[in-house]
Amino acid sequence: MKSGENGFYSLHPGAPEDDPKPLGKGAPAEVSLVDAGSIGVSTTKRTATGRHAGERPPGGRRRLDKASAGIVAGRGEREESGKPSDELMAFADAIPDGVFRLDRRLRHVFVNNAMAGIFRSGGEGHPGSLDDWGFLSGEVKGRVKKSARKAFASSLPQEMELTCDGEGDRLYFSLRFVPETGRAGGVGTILGIMRDITSLKRNEAEIETEHSFREAIGRSLSIGICAIDDHGKQIYVNPAFCRIVGWTGEELLGSRFPYVYWPEDELRKARRIFLNIRRGGRAFGSFEVSLQRRDGSRFDALVMYSAFHDNSGKRIGWIGSVGDISGLKRKEKELQRLNKDLDAIVRKRTDSLRVQNRNLRDILMGLNKAQEELRLSETRVLLEKQRLETILNVVPAGVIVVEGREGRIAYANRRARDLFGGQTPSDLDEVGDLARLELLRPDGKVCPYEEIPLNRSLFQGETVKGEQMALMRPDGQVIPILVNTTPFVAGGEIVGAVGSFVDITRMKMSEESIRTLNAELAKNLVLVEDTNKELEGFVHSVTHDLRSPLVVINGFSRRLLDLNAEEFGEKSHDYVEYIRETSQNALFLVRDLLRLFKIAGGEMNRTTVDLAEMSRSLRQYFGGLYPRRSLRLIVPDTLLVTGDYSLLKIVMENLLDNSYKFTARNDGEAVVEIGSRRANEDLVVFVRDNGCGFDAARAGRIFEPFSRFHKETDYKGNGIGLATVKRIVHRHGGRIWAESRPGRGATFCFTLPD
Repeated sequence: MKSGENGFYSLHPGAPEDDPKPLGKGAPAEVSLVDAGSIGVSTTKRTATGRHAGERPPGGRRRLDKASAGIVAGRGEREESGKPSDELMAFADAIPDGVFRLDRRLRHVFVNNAMAGIFRSGGEGHPGSLDDWGFLSGEVKGRVKKSARKAFASSLPQEMELTCDGEGDRLYFSLRFVPETGRAGGVGTILGIMRDITSLKRNEAEIETEHSFREAIGRSLSIGICAIDDHGKQIYVNPAFCRIVGWTGEELLGSRFPYVYWPEDELRKARRIFLNIRRGGRAFGSFEVSLQRRDGSRFDALVMYSAFHDNSGKRIGWIGSVGDISGLKRKEKELQRLNKDLDAIVRKRTDSLRVQNRNLRDILMGLNKAQEELRLSETRVLLEKQRLETILNVVPAGVIVVEGREGRIAYANRRARDLFGGQTPSDLDEVGDLARLELLRPDGKVCPYEEIPLNRSLFQGETVKGEQMALMRPDGQVIPILVNTTPFVAGGEIVGAVGSFVDITRMKMSEESIRTLNAELAKNLVLVEDTNKELEGFVHSVTHDLRSPLVVINGFSRRLLDLNAEEFGEKSHDYVEYIRETSQNALFLVRDLLRLFKIAGGEMNRTTVDLAEMSRSLRQYFGGLYPRRSLRLIVPDTLLVTGDYSLLKIVMENLLDNSYKFTARNDGEAVVEIGSRRANEDLVVFVRDNGCGFDAARAGRIFEPFSRFHKETDYKGNGIGLATVKRIVHRHGGRIWAESRPGRGATFCFTLPD
């Protein structure tokens, strides 16, 4: 038969049993599927089944012995080459356990299918010797080799258990080495049988866990638990049962009826109970009995029992719970005594009530007569009340009447219900409910409970006249009201109060309209004053700033007329240039004045304006206007504000023109920076330069028309530009200011509301 047929693999087929040659070094290196140290020989411990962990049940051991005996018996059929016979190979192939044969060099002579499957699951091929068992750690592999050598040396079977990590689970194996005696009488080979006992180990662990679980339950219960077999032998008691009766478990277990905790005077009753339970057909029930403790004290117990059976359904004993109900019995006796006393009291009280009922009958007859008279009086009062309500409902004020020191609202007319958001007087049960509606004082704060006008009249006797307050209705609407309250006095004591509430919303609206008109009038007066000041400045400009160019033009024109023919050719060109330059300045002044006064009129078209992009565009404009100037402009990528594009362009044009003008005499590079920052809730835009600057103490006048801080010969200008900027910023609802020091440049800041 060829190597590998029927699941057998013949290894080293030409090697005799006692080959003295050492093993070659070409065997594959060990490959372990688990970490070193995760595989070891298991130690034995007793489980819930009574056997040691890893101990095979008798049937399994007999099967293992039978398999090894059959294979050893077939040893005589093996040829001297070590190759097993066909019958032996077929026999070993039919065994579910792993079977292999080792020579004295611990090399495999053959392995069956099951053993080959173990090697394949470990990731190896067909190992040549025990050194190639890569699914075992080095330490465990050494113990296996030691056990194999011991089998050769002692000629006695050797057994051990192995553990290793499989694919996600822990695996357990039982390994047995059986020496095989050759024809010469010596042990030439040993037969190895490896059995997978993983399921057995898991079952034992589950049994042990179940046993521990039941023990824990028994220890944690506060009621006593005991069990007897069908012959009355005590086979189980829990700690609670021992605490109740006072005997230990060792003293109770194994005892038979009568038990030590049964009083002698209860034995007959106990025997009758046991006979009825055993002979009866019920598998469960309960009974009450008196038991005794070890110290001789007695207690009443409630016993609840149930039969338990074996796997075949045969009853094998009884288990019962024992609870101390002595306290409950005492309470039952006390309850019986109390019921008896109560019956006596009820009978006595019933007789007394009969007498009282006769007296009440006479009293009721008199009350019926009085009630009839009262009904007639109430009818008259109701008619008067209806008349009063009709009158109060046409009054244009809300009226509320409260009675008693608790402030119960007895009446509220239609106007009061409209004001306070209720439908009936019961919607506002007490004066405190008015505080729930949040009465507000003139300063807008909630009026404290004790300061509510009705409370002041009810508790302090104060009369409130014409006090203004505000009422917040349940729907959130705030209504201004005028409050008048007065107390009701009877017999020298305050018995109630009445209050009237007038809606003064229209009066408040009229007052607000008057205040608005006054504010607008004041604003117009300020505007008129500003306009008058500007007109004064305009008149000054006309009389001074415009007069000067006209005087220059007039003077040079007269000189032209006085020139003779010879002088005209030499000086006429200079005179005409003076006249042209002066007239151009006059035109610029007129243009700026017209722009200043036109800003106050016309509609504004508010849009989102990018001042950064606008500044870059104006730089090109000023570059053409001042071609010989070099100026570095620092501006962010974007600077978005809300305003009129055309007006804001005039602002930026004037501010940049100022920066160009007042940095003209800088020794170094002229720098203008445009940016923004947040101050409180406002966006502040600034234009900063490093020019000549000015005295900050005079900054308040810099935005007035025709104000100049420098000589006109040093820096040209007409004093209109910053006044124009101020007017545009104010028209946008913003404000503008300047920060500067002489020789340190100037910064102009302005805000533009969103």
